[in-house]
Amino acid sequence: MKHKIKKIVNSTLAGLMALSMFQVNWNVRAEAIKHNVTEEFPDADWKMVGYVSGTGALLKVDGEVSFCLQAKVPVHAGDNEEIPPSAIGLSQNTLDELALVVWYGYRSQPSLTNYFLTQNLIWKYLDQGDSYVKNDNLYPTKASMQSWFDDILNKVSQFHDKPSFHAGTYSINVNETLTIQDTNGVLDGLTIKSVEGAVVSKNGNTLYVTPNSNSPDSLTIQFNREMSLAQTQTNFVVRDKAYQGTSQAVSPCTSGQDPYTSEVTINIQKFGNLKIAKQNEKGEMVPNTTFKLSYQADMSSPIGTYTTGDDGTVTIQELEPKTVYIQELSVPHPLEVDTSVHSVTIKPNDTVTYTQTNQYKRGDLKLAKVDEDGTYIPNTQFKLSYHNDMSDPIGIYTTGSDGTVTVEDLIADTVYIQEISVPAPLIVDDSVKSKVIGHNTIVTYTARNLYKKGDVEITKKDANSGKVVKKAG
Repeated sequence: MKHKIKKIVNSTLAGLMALSMFQVNWNVRAEAIKHNVTEEFPDADWKMVGYVSGTGALLKVDGEVSFCLQAKVPVHAGDNEEIPPSAIGLSQNTLDELALVVWYGYRSQPSLTNYFLTQNLIWKYLDQGDSYVKNDNLYPTKASMQSWFDDILNKVSQFHDKPSFHAGTYSINVNETLTIQDTNGVLDGLTIKSVEGAVVSKNGNTLYVTPNSNSPDSLTIQFNREMSLAQTQTNFVVRDKAYQGTSQAVSPCTSGQDPYTSEVTINIQKFGNLKIAKQNEKGEMVPNTTFKLSYQADMSSPIGTYTTGDDGTVTIQELEPKTVYIQELSVPHPLEVDTSVHSVTIKPNDTVTYTQTNQYKRGDLKLAKVDEDGTYIPNTQFKLSYHNDMSDPIGIYTTGSDGTVTVEDLIADTVYIQEISVPAPLIVDDSVKSKVIGHNTIVTYTARNLYKKGDVEITKKDANSGKVVKKAG
């Protein structure tokens, strides 16, 4: 057809949100700005049906593909002046939706077929559907185009739909993967803008976020439709009643911004702390105990080694919130080193306490009691203590019939021994003695006592008189 048109309006997806984005004073006619309008007839199989007949025309403004808003108005090829959208009586909302029709119908999937189908949908949208372009081999009737129309209009109606997680806030531990499902089914059609500090990806309508130790404490992920400058420009050609004659006009609102935006905030739980407490079997805190930490169960690639302070504890900060393995390396004598590997789970923004209780190294003490002749003496009592003043005694032990008594499971340290009682006529030796207990051995302590000493007086008496005989020969 001779698709003659009188005025041109250039709308843009960048102006979808508000007319104030146009940055143009529409009260002043921009007569000095000219735009060139041309028409091409690339395929004779596409024919006009309705008010105008002939071959379907492909319109261009300044060499860029454009679309007609008035099916019954002939075109004026050549230079044309600019006019505002309001000059043609179309609302901004109508222009916005028509721009989306062009985006989904043609610019996102450009082809000659989609061009003419998009042109038909524009006319149908503007209640000019009695005129359309058909192709007997592809789309011979308007009814054959309806499914294509429905698909495009459905996309237009959902253009500004947000994912179900839009404007939400989620939390995830560092080096773990957060999975967010978009129940609105929008994410699949969006593009993730560049993100630093985390690995962000999507599969269909599922979003995956994996932060690392270099991630910020809070991460904002933004999404758009990834429209280029060319894709956000749409030229519409129309006739304006206010400007009669051969000139046409273009409205230059082409800032090229992607009009769609959505975002989600991810709070990253990066580190936690571990407090290690060391105590003996009595519950007393033990300083100078060394531990090794690793994120590996085999203790490879250690995080470091750490030693308990005077209070028997040490706190390790900024650990990743995952399982940490702990192994004791050394412990003060006489405690026994526990080299088994233990584990705790670090919680982000929290301090987890791990307490390790160690047993003392132990051995046995055999107490033996003999007299000055080396004869073993039963029923002798001894008091034992770990303190040289004999305070806090371990216990009191009595030698048996063999003159000995064995005290088991003593701490492998210095033990102090004091004799409490001994059978007469032996003399009690209450001085404090000591013995060092060996680990898993029996140490013997032998106490030798002296007998009490005295004098013997001999008196001689006469057998008959009973008188003491002073001098006996």
